[in-house]
Amino acid sequence: MIQQLSYAMRYVLGKDIAGRNFFVYPDDTFLVSYPKSGSTWARFLVAALANPEETVSFLNIDRLLPSISSRSKRDLRNQPRPRLIKSHEYFDARYQNVIYVVRDPRDVVLSQYRFFLKRGAIDDGYALDRFVNRFLAGSLNDYGSWGKTWEAGWQRGKAQSAFFCCAMKTCCWKPERIDESCRFPWPGCHPRAFGTLC
Repeated sequence: MIQQLSYAMRYVLGKDIAGRNFFVYPDDTFLVSYPKSGSTWARFLVAALANPEETVSFLNIDRLLPSISSRSKRDLRNQPRPRLIKSHEYFDARYQNVIYVVRDPRDVVLSQYRFFLKRGAIDDGYALDRFVNRFLAGSLNDYGSWGKTWEAGWQRGKAQSAFFCCAMKTCCWKPERIDESCRFPWPGCHPRAFGTLC
């Protein structure tokens, strides 16, 4: 009962974690990726491009490019606009400007496997093939399967202001979509500047 009341108070005050439940402005830009796809790497690159006067570090990254999974709705509402926001969430039609970070799914599943082992979320002897099957089914986390996340992002990106960045050299395709229709909210920076770093 106390826990429910505590959550209700956080919700009313806007102090609950934003997740998918926050107001999206048309000038927001989202850095979206499936977990373990290189989003930390991309987050630092985008934050550095958007804030050339600051040295980006783990001490200020959540202020410069906050994550919807670690910040409250109130924090995001108070973030200076135009906002840069990180998300691992699946397709959200409200996002008008999106940078999709894509990594070869073979690398993603191995990275997640090591991450789960390190966190103790699976036993040391957990079979890799069993883990891969769970990865393909989308039952490892709340974000669904890599394939469905990627497909939704790709379909969205073909029609909206989005571009794709291959996070690692081991990508088996070239998903970059950088064109003149993709506008970023910070002055003097075109998506091609980011694309050259991918």
